[in-house]
Order: sequence, then C-alpha cells, then structure tokens
Amino acid sequence: MRRGWVLVILVLTAACGIDQDLVDALIGIEDVELIFPENVSECTEGTIISESQSEVVFRWSANEEDVTYQVNLTNLVSNSTEIFNSNTTELPILLERGIPYSWFITDSITGGSRSDVWTFYNAGPGVESFIPFPAEAIAPIPEAIVEATSSINLIWNATDLDDDINEYDVYFGQSESPSLLQQSVTNSFLNNIPVISGETYYWKITTRDFIGNESNSALFRFQVE
Repeated sequence: MRRGWVLVILVLTAACGIDQDLVDALIGIEDVELIFPENVSECTEGTIISESQSEVVFRWSANEEDVTYQVNLTNLVSNSTEIFNSNTTELPILLERGIPYSWFITDSITGGSRSDVWTFYNAGPGVESFIPFPAEAIAPIPEAIVEATSSINLIWNATDLDDDINEYDVYFGQSESPSLLQQSVTNSFLNNIPVISGETYYWKITTRDFIGNESNSALFRFQVE
C-alpha cells in the first residue's frame, strides 16, 4: 500500500510540480537496509567475551541524518526481545553464543522507517548442529483479510543452516493458543483446511530437524470475510 502511494505522489510531482520537501514529508523516511549480521547465516565475526557471550557489531544503512534508531533483537530460543537505541548506523551488542536471533531496525521517533527482519545464528563453542530458524508465514500473510471461502491453504517457509529440516507440526484454531492440527508434516504447506466466514484464525508452526532440534514460529493471524 505504501509503495502505491509513493507512485501516486511521484506522478503528481511530475505533472504538477509539487515541492520536493512536501513529497519527502508525504513519503516519510526511507526504509533502512540491514548489512550485518547477514540474513540466514552463522555469525562468526563477534569478539568473544566468555564461553557464553560474544560482542557483535550490528550495521545498517539509511539516508536520513540526525535519527535515533532502535535495534529490535529477539532471542529465538527464549523468544525474548530487547530494544537498543543508537544515534549512528552501527551498534555493538552483547549476545549469547550458540543462539539464533532475529533483528530489525526502526526509527525511534516516528516508527516510519523500518527494515526487513533478518535472522542469524551467533556462533558458539562446540556447536555440531544448528536449530532451525522459526518458520515464516507465506500465505495467508500475517493479519490478512481473506475473501469469503470454505477452506484455506496454509503455506510457510523455514530454513536451517544444516539444511536438514525433517518435519513440521501445524497448530491451527480460533484461539490465541491454537491446538495441534497435524503432526509430522513433511511439506511446507497444508491444504483444504475448513474455515468459516466472519471468523478470525490463528496458526503457528513447529519446525524440527533430523536430530530433534526444533523451533517455534510466531503466532500468525488472519480473518475470513
């Protein structure tokens, strides 16, 4: 939706000579681009502090000046999130070793500038097998409003640095604690799930590799018209 408005504004600018400062204000701050730690990677460049911790310098780029950024960092094992502020486009953060994380950037004033969400695995001692990264919803996208239908197809995506994902457990229902719908699914989709118009549904995925490491996705939600 935001890109559509940007296109309209740019067309109006060309046609009517709208002031560029006004265009900038209407569009808002440009999205931040993440640089490091890289997405779906093992981060091995941190400074080792102890057996359990290392310091990693997070880096991103943006065209705006005099902006305070928020680094939103989530430990994907404990599912706990910390927020760090930075007046520059890089920030050293102390991390647990041998743990997968996700991160994204927003500007702390308006929240109008937001990066993509990246995941990475912070290297640790004696790691022989990586935990799969939590699955991401492909369809329905989170918070989607789906046209009236009697059934829905769930599609997701998951990655693992070992490339050894074995199966998924799918949870689905009308409460924020959805029940197990199907266990040991070997595809990254599940078709023809009955739904009712006017209802809201929740779903999540447990991803499991061949040696039993597993991760839980976020809770996804969609509504049927």
